[in-house]
Amino acid sequence: MSRTEREGSEAERGEIGVGTFRKKLLAPGQYLLQPKISHTRKMPKRKRDDGTEGTPEKSPEPVADPKQKRLQLKLHQATVKLGHAFKVAKGFERQKLGRRQKTAAAAKNEKDMQRVETEIAALKVRG
Repeated sequence: MSRTEREGSEAERGEIGVGTFRKKLLAPGQYLLQPKISHTRKMPKRKRDDGTEGTPEKSPEPVADPKQKRLQLKLHQATVKLGHAFKVAKGFERQKLGRRQKTAAAAKNEKDMQRVETEIAALKVRG
């Protein structure tokens, strides 16, 4: 059934589509709003328990003293910033070691190549 056929049948029945509702014409100027029925089933949305699934580290026990709470917050923020700084430094170090590896390969210096490869392996270790 095409759309124009459906519209024609709705008009014959006295129904007008309005968003998610249908207006059914009762009398001139009087309408009955009915919800449109969808014949497709949707999967229910996934519910989250308490939101702590994504956080790998445990939060410290609650602190009553506001100064101590503020201090813990500042320490947490500082450790996050320090972690970001280490990640950036790791990238720069890897670039530097890549250049050294390339120059050692061009010079065919086996001793330097082994040293650079061990440094790269040490840099890959997460810790």
